[in-house]
Amino acid sequence: MGEHMEPAIQLMRYEGGEHDGMESVRFCFYNVKGAWQRHPLMLGVDDTKQIREALKSTPQLRKILKGMFG
Repeated sequence: MGEHMEPAIQLMRYEGGEHDGMESVRFCFYNVKGAWQRHPLMLGVDDTKQIREALKSTPQLRKILKGMFG
């Protein structure tokens, strides 16, 4: 965990309603107490390795991000 926050990139899947079956990506972060924060996520070069490691275990999220960013 970072000193002040833990960055997170999450795959969101919608169930029910008009968005049933849709997927989206949430870029967010959690404070040191584990509470989700409603602020912009800012990532630095030092965060790249942690995000890359996390994406190894989430192939669908990795696929979506690759489509977004190449």
